[in-house]
Amino acid sequence: MIKTVKLNILIPLQYEKSDYSKTTEPNLQLSKEQINSLKDSRLYDSSEWFHYCFRNKPLEANYQMINSPLLNDDNYCISRIEMDSVVRSLTGLHKNENTKYILKGKKDIEFRIGKLRILFTKSSFAFLHIEVYASELPEKDTLLFLNMFGQINNSQPRIEYRRKISKDEEETVKINFKDIILTLINLQSYVPLYLYRNRITPYFQICLVGTCEQDKKLMFFDSVQSLSKRASMREINTSHIYIGKEPYISRFTGDRTFCLYGDIDSCGEDNIDFITDIKNGLTKSATENYTSIYAFLIALHLIATKNDIYDNDTEYLISAPTRLSDEDNIREFYDKCIYENCWKLKEEISDVRTKIQIIGLDSIRQFVKRWEGAPKENSNIYFGKSPFLFISYAHTDKDIVYPIIERLQKKGVRIWYDTRLRPGDEWPEEIGWNIIDCALFIVMLSDAAVLSIHVREELNMANSRHKNLFGVKVEPLKDIKLSPGMELQLSISQMIDDALSEDQMVDSIFSIITTKYPELIEK
Repeated sequence: MIKTVKLNILIPLQYEKSDYSKTTEPNLQLSKEQINSLKDSRLYDSSEWFHYCFRNKPLEANYQMINSPLLNDDNYCISRIEMDSVVRSLTGLHKNENTKYILKGKKDIEFRIGKLRILFTKSSFAFLHIEVYASELPEKDTLLFLNMFGQINNSQPRIEYRRKISKDEEETVKINFKDIILTLINLQSYVPLYLYRNRITPYFQICLVGTCEQDKKLMFFDSVQSLSKRASMREINTSHIYIGKEPYISRFTGDRTFCLYGDIDSCGEDNIDFITDIKNGLTKSATENYTSIYAFLIALHLIATKNDIYDNDTEYLISAPTRLSDEDNIREFYDKCIYENCWKLKEEISDVRTKIQIIGLDSIRQFVKRWEGAPKENSNIYFGKSPFLFISYAHTDKDIVYPIIERLQKKGVRIWYDTRLRPGDEWPEEIGWNIIDCALFIVMLSDAAVLSIHVREELNMANSRHKNLFGVKVEPLKDIKLSPGMELQLSISQMIDDALSEDQMVDSIFSIITTKYPELIEK
């Protein structure tokens, strides 16, 4: 029986590391008037909105982290941002951390969602950190609980909870976990965040407290570390397990998993409080200390395994400290299981150094300078200095969207959309420049568009640049449910949301353009 399972989910994100200083700004003390103004204006790129939703909560300089470079090294400090009840409400969660949720699946499991955080490393990587935990689960249900978070997609995990809407009435709130993640990422643009490789790729730091039969323990550990719903690359063995000063605590690693297991049967009366108190002791240490170091090491791993080493993160990687804590358990565990075995991070870093010796670090620096010297304005090979419309859409909707675009073009509207990309263009750069330069941004909304990472990123950037924008629903209104994040971003924008024919849709869009944005039309 597992008394407590605490799952710290880490989702890799990318951001402009020049924005790191924004994450360490002192928390603003906002007046009630300022807060009401923020709620009305929704200025997502303002520091006030950022501080209204998030608060800087530095890592604790406790005995496990004292002298850690993640606390005091200017090149490697981690900034931790904690999201408050305001953010929970905007995602559709209950603002109270003690609210009970139901994880829907083959077997419904009751659990709680704890803190929501973002950990910013000083490379270009950040991590969305979500705590979830459950209690009193048999080993089989524990594995089910963990595996249901192993792959986050459009259909799972699905969660529900009960929310009061009046004194005597409640409603059931149903949420897709993926929507929560995307809303958290798109909630503000003061420090723009993007999913690494446009995918939700969860890593897991897990703390388990309970009892497991000795002869089945290794098999249980192997099942835990195979969290990605595929066969593990390596069966767990002693090279992936570390037992330190306390024989009742096991630490082990997997490809995207690392776990602390506290054994109640063998810990003794003197240590039972340390093992079982979820607010303190082992579970807190796992969340506050091990998770922070784990996030830093994931960043190094992601840099080291990039296909293209011509990247300005390379110097960050090869100079990174290996002694991340003076505390024996933390230092020896990561040395044995991450640097030497399992991930073989030391070997990965050595490979990068070898490549640098072959091609030279100056080549890498030269590549970085090419982007540092990029023009401040796009030359816009399509329209020169003439204003134009940017259309964002899901590629699966092209049969609906292309005829609309073609008919608007015949009416003289200057339109940019991504099929105009030429061979050799860098897709993110071209998209980004044309969002920056456009005079009007239209997002063509459908179920596919709501689920498209690319559409979300384009909408997020358009918002951050204060672009004139509106949404056009290209599917019947009843068939589209905006995610909380997109609903938030489009809440103050114009919307064409009636069930219209193609003719009516073209006429409605053209009418808005001729009335409000006539400069987009060729004379």
